Amino acid sequence: MHLLSNLKTGVKAIFLKLRPLLIKVAPVIFLTRYELNVLLKPWYHNYEVFGVKTPQRGGFYLKNQVNKQGPLFDLIDKAITLCKKNGTSVKGLDLFCADGFFSNFAILRGATSIDAIDWERSEIEQARLITYLLGNSKSINYIESNVFSIENAEKVYDFGICAGGLYHIHNPQELLVLLRKKVKIALVVQTVYSLANSAPDYFEVAYPDRPWGSRFSYDYVLNIVEEAGWTAIEVFHNELEGNDRLEDRGSVYLLCVPTQ
Repeated sequence: MHLLSNLKTGVKAIFLKLRPLLIKVAPVIFLTRYELNVLLKPWYHNYEVFGVKTPQRGGFYLKNQVNKQGPLFDLIDKAITLCKKNGTSVKGLDLFCADGFFSNFAILRGATSIDAIDWERSEIEQARLITYLLGNSKSINYIESNVFSIENAEKVYDFGICAGGLYHIHNPQELLVLLRKKVKIALVVQTVYSLANSAPDYFEVAYPDRPWGSRFSYDYVLNIVEEAGWTAIEVFHNELEGNDRLEDRGSVYLLCVPTQ
């Protein structure tokens, strides 16, 4: 009996030590081969901050995530707080969501639901998978579509996230105007801007032979945000250390509310 009791105690101690790991890996055990392949592909973001270390793409991705993550987490947190103070639900919209990194952060910080949109199928596949592993599948709805598709939807949202996308389209101001109609309380914006040209009216439209997309100056970003009907109540900027070109290196972050 004494030996059996010691054995039970030892097994229990081992289980308690392994329990946190088992909780993390248990969902992975039940993945299909296809889902496992999706998980093992290189990711836009490293999800280690959420407890899942995803294999990240090489090059500029890690450095740029480090530069963007802190400011965006802070402003998304503040946007959610503004919604809660308003006494409403906390329903969000995430445009250019990629692998769902900031959508998952918003849910973990108190958002009730998110519609997350990206046109890239491989990103949406990874987003859905990681959201399942984090237990957020019931809260985030991923939509594979052009971001302007929200114009045809009747839904409105309490807050919005528009990170990493304005420089990928030729009409960023039009999207900001559309978001003014769709977002009621707070909008978080992040975009690359050029450090090579500071003219207030500098805007260069993307062309097929320019994979780095549209570029504009810092002042141009602030101007189109204001002209679209938003008031920036917090503004922060830094440099994306993973990008070598001055045209690609500036990064601005804004917490906006509708202009009264």
